[in-house]
Amino acid sequence: MKPLATLLIAITPLVAHADKTFTKGKGGTWDCNKDPVVDINHGKANYKLTGTCKTVNINGGQNTLSIESVESLNVTGAQNTITIGTVASVNVVGSENKITYKKATSEPADINVVGSDNKVGAAK
Repeated sequence: MKPLATLLIAITPLVAHADKTFTKGKGGTWDCNKDPVVDINHGKANYKLTGTCKTVNINGGQNTLSIESVESLNVTGAQNTITIGTVASVNVVGSENKITYKKATSEPADINVVGSDNKVGAAK
């Protein structure tokens, strides 16, 4: 029983770690080196995400984001404009989103899009 208790104590900080979540406001800046998972659950805001993000989830519309680096970008919504430095995968469900990236961690980037009038690709 003692090894189980030790294991539970050891993993508790991992379980207690919460994502950075934005639910209101006009936006802001977040360092993904502090917390690499970011959730944006509203619209009409401007965000700058620095450092290396593991996952960025956007649930809303008319957001403008600048992301330095992200492994997985997940967008559910419309009319978001997102500029990324480095990306591995982009998943979009919605319409009229514009997502550009400078480079992919592997060519081509893993891009999955459901919806109409979305533009996702490398910056020219």
